[in-house]
Formats: sequence, structure tokens, C-alpha cells
Amino acid sequence: MSPSPTFCDIPLSATFNADFEDSAVSSDWLQRNGINCSETEASGVLSLTCHDTTCKMKVYLNIMDFLPSDLVLGRDWHLFCRDSFPGARFFLTSGVLDFAPATTCLRPFLLH
Repeated sequence: MSPSPTFCDIPLSATFNADFEDSAVSSDWLQRNGINCSETEASGVLSLTCHDTTCKMKVYLNIMDFLPSDLVLGRDWHLFCRDSFPGARFFLTSGVLDFAPATTCLRPFLLH
């Protein structure tokens, strides 16, 4: 089993949602864990399991209420990782997010 994602060295649940333009962290999670931040943004180190190692990155997260998990990674994070870590495979609480390039078939499939 992969280690839990962490933000500011505190475990949290994390998911990716393409409907979110910007990544966000739960205001309830921040309060429960005593993390100091502004009213609208939290910054810190996000650690995610990537293959057999831990990938750490400085992130700036919007603060929102009523999120489906403690951390929702949005399209901003996805684009950064796609460009910075091609071929990476991140293990989130919600499952694996794979940045491996799509394979293409040069020959058409034959149907019998």
C-alpha cells in the first residue's frame, strides 16, 4: 500500500477532478490540523507517492468548503505534472493517475 499524500507533512485524502480549474484544500481540514494560512490561499509542500519514490512540490491551494476530499487537485496541477513529470504515475487516495503517453496503433485493427 502506498503512503498517504501529505500537505505540510500531515496526511490527507487527495483526488483529481478535471472540473476544478485550480487545486483546492478543505477549510475544515486546515482548521482541524491547525495550519496557518490566509483566508483564501494555503501554501506548503505537497508530497505524493510517484512510482516507488515520493515527489515533493511547493503548491499554492485555494481554500474551499464542502470538498469531496481534503485536497482536490485540479487542472493547474495536472498541466504542471504532465509537463514536468512525463510518464509519471501518482498514487492518490482516489486511485492512480497515470501521465504515461497515450499509445497509438499504426496498423488498423482487423475484425473477423
